[in-house]
Amino acid sequence: MKLKSVCVVGSLLMTFGASVFTCPFRSSAQGRNVSSIVPQQVAYATGFVQRLSDGGLWIRRVALSKYNGGYFGPTKAVWVETEKGILEAVFFDKPADLDCIQLHEEQTGNPKKHRYTVSLPNGQTVTWDMGHASVYFIKDRDTLVITRSGELNEALNFLLR
Repeated sequence: MKLKSVCVVGSLLMTFGASVFTCPFRSSAQGRNVSSIVPQQVAYATGFVQRLSDGGLWIRRVALSKYNGGYFGPTKAVWVETEKGILEAVFFDKPADLDCIQLHEEQTGNPKKHRYTVSLPNGQTVTWDMGHASVYFIKDRDTLVITRSGELNEALNFLLR
């Protein structure tokens, strides 16, 4: 009787332990094919969006971003809606241009007001007043990823690193 209960408990521990230890890790399985939801005008972003899907994010919609062409210099940008929130990804032709971008949160004295100073590759500095929403920035390869969702930022930091 003692051996039987030890085996059952051991089996439960192995099953539970396996599920706990596999949850936070990235799956090596391929996500759903996103080519059908990436519009032709942002086809340059298909690889990036597929990488997000392969990493476990559910991609709902993809569209042209407000940052496309000009704000950060001669760049292409895409808007992506996932189950965890919305992100915008700005693609740079030269990774050195992305390296030149500096992003700093300014202290406003009000924890509900967020202001960011953005130094651009052309030397221009702009200020973003974002109101109550925090903004998260991730530099990945030749891409600047911008989101306001803390949950999505956490997932992206894990996925893109």
